[in-house]
Amino acid sequence: MAAYLNRRHFLKANTLAALSLGISIPSMANEEGLLRNTGSGSGLINLGSNENPYGISPKAKEAILGMLDESNRYQFNVASLQDFTKRLAAYYQVSDNQVLVTAGSGDALQMLPRYFTNGPLVTATPTFSILPNTAKKIGTKVIEIPLTPDKVHDLAAMQQAITKETALVYICNPANPTSTIVSARALEAFCKEAARKAVVIVDEAYIDFVDPPENISMMRLV
Repeated sequence: MAAYLNRRHFLKANTLAALSLGISIPSMANEEGLLRNTGSGSGLINLGSNENPYGISPKAKEAILGMLDESNRYQFNVASLQDFTKRLAAYYQVSDNQVLVTAGSGDALQMLPRYFTNGPLVTATPTFSILPNTAKKIGTKVIEIPLTPDKVHDLAAMQQAITKETALVYICNPANPTSTIVSARALEAFCKEAARKAVVIVDEAYIDFVDPPENISMMRLV
C-alpha cells in the first residue's frame, strides 16, 4: 500500500486523498521497548513498525539481488525504474500524477502538514503521531477529537470540528495504536462530506488485515 498523491501541486482545496502508509504500534522507533517476539508464545504476531514477521519474500530477494549492480545509481539513472510510478498508477487504477513515492511512510507523513499549512488540522486522539506532531512543531493548530469509549474514531465529532478554515483532516483506519476500524460505509460518507471543506488523508497501512466488507479502500474517492 502506498501514498496516492501527485507532486507539489497535487491536491488543491476541496479534494480528497487516500493514503495508506507504514505505521507502528505505537512507535516506529520502538521506544516502548517491545521485543519482536512479544506475544509469540500465545500465537500472536508483532506487527509493530509494520514489519514483516515472516522474512523477505523470495521474489523480493531475487529482485533486490538483480538490482545490486545498479545500486550505486540515482533512481533516475536506472532504466528499469523510469516507469515505476506509471506501473504503480496502473496497478492501483489512478493517474500517474496521483502517485508520490517516498523513502518510507514517515517522509510522506511529514511532508503533508508542511504543505497544507493554510489552516488547522483535525485528527483523532490518540492516533499515529507523525503527522499531527509535525503539524504542531511547525505551529499549525491541531484539533484533536477524543476517540469514542470503544476507542473508535468519533466521526460525528470530527465532522463538527471541520470548518471552512480547516486545511487537513487525518484519519488512520485501521487505527493505530488502538487497532479499531471504522466501517467502510461510514468512512466513505464522512470523506465525501469532509472533502467539501478540507483535504482528507486516510492512512490505510493495515487495511490488508481487515476482512470484507470493511476492507474497502477510500482510494477510489480520489
